[in-house]
Amino acid sequence: LLDDADASDPYKDLPLGKRKVPFCLMLIYILRVVLLFPFSLLWLLFMRSDQRNVLHRNANDTNYQTQVFWSKPVSLKSVKTLRKRARCSVNDLFSAVVAGALRRYFLDVGESVEHDITSVIPVSVRRLGTKQLKINNQVSSVFLRLPISVSDPIKRLKKTKKRMDGLKYGAQIWAVFFATRLVAMLPRKLALYLNDMYIKRCSLIFSNV
Repeated sequence: LLDDADASDPYKDLPLGKRKVPFCLMLIYILRVVLLFPFSLLWLLFMRSDQRNVLHRNANDTNYQTQVFWSKPVSLKSVKTLRKRARCSVNDLFSAVVAGALRRYFLDVGESVEHDITSVIPVSVRRLGTKQLKINNQVSSVFLRLPISVSDPIKRLKKTKKRMDGLKYGAQIWAVFFATRLVAMLPRKLALYLNDMYIKRCSLIFSNV
């Protein structure tokens, strides 16, 4: 995928806030969100938990230690070239790499890779191009199913991109944002209980920021 030269990006020299979306596309997106919003809320309400795996542990188990790892530096130019050749975003590529790494880890420790796992990805809903930055939380999350069951890396990337596109153009991000604001208004103990309940349904949280 790295054989061809970089494709030109007409937006690369523009400030982030200047990348305007055509009005017709924005209108279609808004209508799509409005139509899918109730279904996204229902999905959150009846969201299934991941099967127990090596990433889950008992909170009272003290045999686990926090570990930090890092990889060798990766050329950003190569990443961008690969992203353009695969016609996906850097986030799509990053998520597929995480899925592949987790698949190898599961196989190394003897864990089943038959079922995909759910990850939580924080997403900013702050409007681009805001002149005055306000220090407040404008963050939502999406629940991405990482395709660790797919052995072929190209097919894994395509499946990841398809799922990411569904999240980008769907209503889940706004349903989670609304639910988070609603939970924040509840008594502290109840809010913490609901937050833990949903976190425990997933296997990991990751971000490329």
